Amino acid sequence: MANLAKYMKTLCIFLNCCIFLIAISCNNAKNNKQNQVNTNTADSNVSVSKTNNPDPSLEVKEDFNQLTKADEEREDKSHMDMSYFPSNYALTKALNQNTELKIRVTYSRPHKGARSSIFGTDSSLLVPYGKLWRLGANESSEIELLKPATIAGKKVPAGRYSMYAIPFANKWHIIFNKNIYTFGHFNYNPKDDVLKADALVSKRNNILETFLIYFQKTSNGCNMIITWDTEIVTLPVQI
Repeated sequence: MANLAKYMKTLCIFLNCCIFLIAISCNNAKNNKQNQVNTNTADSNVSVSKTNNPDPSLEVKEDFNQLTKADEEREDKSHMDMSYFPSNYALTKALNQNTELKIRVTYSRPHKGARSSIFGTDSSLLVPYGKLWRLGANESSEIELLKPATIAGKKVPAGRYSMYAIPFANKWHIIFNKNIYTFGHFNYNPKDDVLKADALVSKRNNILETFLIYFQKTSNGCNMIITWDTEIVTLPVQI
């Protein structure tokens, strides 16, 4: 009987130890999961309003019989444009000169218009600091790398990517994302990011009315220049 009591006491101690260890393990797993969520959030630094949706009035009518005169004359003020590196690639190709295309950017060009400012801390501005931006207007801007590149010290495979930005006063986070053929930033998912790099900001001496992306040749590649209003953003690219 004494042996049985001793056995039961030992068993109770063992079971209590197991319960204690399981509780610690579950708590650690919970903390690790929370830390992972916090890490992912911190890494992405993305703030996107879930109530912010595309404007359905932008839908294009595909049935000719439904088009009104107003539809036919409607003009998108944010015209789509394209930039190359080398910058004169299309012209040199037309002139049958031997030039190799390395980068192409497709983007829409919004206007400042009557706005007093584009960027800043005020949440009512078109592009508030700390908020995800499509880096242009309408469809997500896209960059096509014809060759692998090193961008702000980070290697990026050749490919075609959507581009986004999170502007701040002294630097912008530039994002390349695998999800292409999309409108704005509404389908953005940080899990599809292939690059998130810091680009430095400087100020213009004059105000630029229309958003612009272009390339500036350097000794080992180029700088992708993003500029609008009074801001100039420089992203170094090595090819």
